[in-house]
Amino acid sequence: MKRILLLSLLAAVALAVVAVGSASATVLCKFGAEPCASTYPNGTAIEAALTGSWLLKAGFAEITCTGSSIKGAVTNAGPTDPVSGFVSSFGLSSCSSPQGTPTVYVLKNGNFSIGAPSSGNGTFKLEGFEVTGSVGGTSCVYGGPVTFSLTGGAAASLKSTGSLPKLSGGASCAGSAPLTAEYKVSAPAPLYVEAREGSEPVVLCKTASSPCSETYSKGTVLEATSTSSWLLRAGFASITCAENSMKGEVTNPGPTGPVSGTISSLGFSNCGSSTVDVLNAGSFSIGAPSAGNGTFKLEGYEVPVSTLGTSCVYGGTASFSLTGGATASLKSTGSLSKTSGSFLCANPASLEAAYKVSAPAPLFVEKS
Repeated sequence: MKRILLLSLLAAVALAVVAVGSASATVLCKFGAEPCASTYPNGTAIEAALTGSWLLKAGFAEITCTGSSIKGAVTNAGPTDPVSGFVSSFGLSSCSSPQGTPTVYVLKNGNFSIGAPSSGNGTFKLEGFEVTGSVGGTSCVYGGPVTFSLTGGAAASLKSTGSLPKLSGGASCAGSAPLTAEYKVSAPAPLYVEAREGSEPVVLCKTASSPCSETYSKGTVLEATSTSSWLLRAGFASITCAENSMKGEVTNPGPTGPVSGTISSLGFSNCGSSTVDVLNAGSFSIGAPSAGNGTFKLEGYEVPVSTLGTSCVYGGTASFSLTGGATASLKSTGSLSKTSGSFLCANPASLEAAYKVSAPAPLFVEKS
């Protein structure tokens, strides 16, 4: 009984995954804004639960389930390849049929892909799964592909009024079985389907020459330390940290896809009476090459700040100008988005910060 909902459950996983019309431009987004300012990375956990009834009209029988949940993980968060993932567990409960007690088994779990982004919404296609169901001695096998609509929001939702193709079974099994199901995605939340900002073919270069003649490779270590105080004007307080550092590693050196990497450590110290912590260090991307310079975006991080009993969490995307040279530098006079906290917390909060890049050195941003 517990297995027939695999398809819709898998669909829920896909929902959490954020869709994209062009696979090369789709990401999992935390905010309803295009281009996406803060993305969910590979490994993001997916959880979804049925909000109504799951109804499959299989010809010989109509099977209804009123309880269902799913868990999975994103394996490709985009934007250079289609957003996709797998289902690790799923469940179905309270299933019935007017034609008798149904028995359902999952033969193959399948996979999903995402497409057609539009104003935070999109579609996903569930493929490669196989489910066999039987009632009163009649058995049928149904599977993918099946398409669901995705509606992004603080709690994203998934809805199908499509149908499942019959893969095998008797003549009484509907060749195309209509499926009606709706889900609410509890994690990640919020979740939107957005397009990633376009990028040029970029590489990290050891010399100031375009096109670049000598590039830095995958695994290159990035290290930067503050050259002035980190200042966040958070509304309820102006928070200053005299020392700030970050360290990461290049995972995609370009030119196929944006130059990007992971941040392994992000630290703040000497912040006076304020407390500044790090929940998620996030990732980075580098683009917009121009005469050896470019942009540096710190993404997906979360920093809680507190002073005198008031707390806020800021994160999302922090954009820096990157000035290439024998010792490259980063500078931000932008702002950070509030992800949670008191109404006293400014949203957004203006940020002033400057860094010296000690590794790699020299560093220039050039076109491939």
